[in-house]
Amino acid sequence: MNRLTAEEASAGVAKLDGWKVKDDTIMRRIKTRDFAEALRIANLAGEVAEQRNHHPEIRLGWGFCRITFTTHDAGGLTQADLDAAAALDAALASG
Repeated sequence: MNRLTAEEASAGVAKLDGWKVKDDTIMRRIKTRDFAEALRIANLAGEVAEQRNHHPEIRLGWGFCRITFTTHDAGGLTQADLDAAAALDAALASG
């Protein structure tokens, strides 16, 4: 898979909900009411990742869950990262 240019990454992230480009990754930090909600979001991100076979870094704590995508094999962002982020956004929106 081809690595995205900075312009392609910026344009792709602009179509997503709350994602930011940072150091060859895309990241979204989601504020939550409590730890249980952060854990639910992390588990949902894990389910989406398994379905797509594209796995993010997930960090969580009381009041937040942070998801970070990059494609290690490509050495940066690819369309797979944007697609996985969009799939996670859709899953979050549906409940």
